[in-house]
Amino acid sequence: MIKQADFQLCFRAISRSIFRLGKGSLFFVTALLTAYEGAAQSALEQISQENVAERKGDSATRGSVEGRRAVSPGFEVPPGIQPAVDFWVLVFTKYGKHQVVFHHRKEPSIVYSVLDFKEMSETLLPGEYERKRKSEVGAESERIRSILLRLASGAKAESPFESRIERMFRSAGFTNLRSAYRDAASEELLRSQTGIRERFSEGLIRSRRYLYAIEQIFKELDLPVELGRLPLVESSFDYTAYSSVGAAGIWQFMRGTAKRYMQVDAIIDERRDPIMATRGAAQYLKRAYDVLGAWPLAVTSYNHGVSGVMRASKEVGTKDLALIIKRYEGPAFGFASKNFFPSFLAALEVERNWRRYFPELKHESPWYFDEVRLGGSLSFRELVSLSGVSSERAEDLNRALLKPITSGRSSIPAGTIVKVPVGAGQRVIARVKGSSLIRLTHIPPQRKVVEVRQKIAVKKNTAKKVASKSSAPKKKAKPAPVKKPAKGRAVQKKG
Repeated sequence: MIKQADFQLCFRAISRSIFRLGKGSLFFVTALLTAYEGAAQSALEQISQENVAERKGDSATRGSVEGRRAVSPGFEVPPGIQPAVDFWVLVFTKYGKHQVVFHHRKEPSIVYSVLDFKEMSETLLPGEYERKRKSEVGAESERIRSILLRLASGAKAESPFESRIERMFRSAGFTNLRSAYRDAASEELLRSQTGIRERFSEGLIRSRRYLYAIEQIFKELDLPVELGRLPLVESSFDYTAYSSVGAAGIWQFMRGTAKRYMQVDAIIDERRDPIMATRGAAQYLKRAYDVLGAWPLAVTSYNHGVSGVMRASKEVGTKDLALIIKRYEGPAFGFASKNFFPSFLAALEVERNWRRYFPELKHESPWYFDEVRLGGSLSFRELVSLSGVSSERAEDLNRALLKPITSGRSSIPAGTIVKVPVGAGQRVIARVKGSSLIRLTHIPPQRKVVEVRQKIAVKKNTAKKVASKSSAPKKKAKPAPVKKPAKGRAVQKKG
């Protein structure tokens, strides 16, 4: 069987031949591709099998190896969605932005082929590259479709690629193969997915900035800390994220939903603040779990809505998400909703074992801060001065503050929670009457250790003083004078 590295060399050689020979030699290139097709498909099959084998082996030891966490109840991978989870692990870790994966929409274990455009991206101008890429993706879709329709007609598999398709369909549990091939050839079921390895690794890097605080928020509400990894799927922890439909921040809250949990107006948008938005997301997920009664359903509701998931659960008659995904055909319950929880579990797997998937990864350092609830209004310029940092850094710490405030046109209103570097919170409290540190104060672990050591030192010094006093000659203690209670005041009895 050809190795992955050999396959990549073959592909690049073929790509270079295309650019050198031009359209006149298209038949030669097609013949060359056909000659390598069997080896290429075998290589892809080997890659998929190796990944599945690795994850099966890992599941037995998860939580027992240093650096891995035990999985909270409700976040184990159900057998029914294991293939989907494996598919998303590949998309997150193996395939990058220049690779397109062609697969069966409902059976993600059926991966037909992968096109690699990296060589092309380095050779062509951006506009030409996009046109060529779009054309080749369309051509590959049609090639797969024509093969599926040929097999649906009853024709026997003639090439290694066709034999591989037959094996995958049998492994997926299809009994009526001809009908399955015909359905798979439809535009609805033949799907392509661009890899997001680069984007996912960037999300892992950024996640460590606030992950310690995010975990603390979920712990305070007695919720599983795994939920704090949802932004890996929602936004890749992009703190500036805005979607085309108006969702904002790492939790991608829509404006209407966000207003139930946080402040969203012309001068403050707490969806943009990672900590405030996390508090809102935690409240939402707690409520969703209370209503739906299962974490797979509650997490899916983050994409499909609580009422939508409740409708699906009632119609299928179960809280088993794997069965709901298989049987429920609601008009709005599409690919994104069905794959939201599987992709989340895949993100958990990769984040938990990031050293295996991204061995060279270097996480961003945590940002520690004080949070202060303002007792009165404060200008942004004053906040910067009290923080002792640049205005840019102050904006990064307080992403909820919009342009009217940061430009100085409006003040930060009373009641707003602002963030300042650790220790600067007391300066804000001293400056703005009625202000207070809120309950969730993020103290770096190093500072906690120092504080514990200081307390131990104080205790030791106190013990020494007590010992030295005990060795001195004792004086007779004079009896304390008895105080009479003041008129009009009752004497409080102990006991």
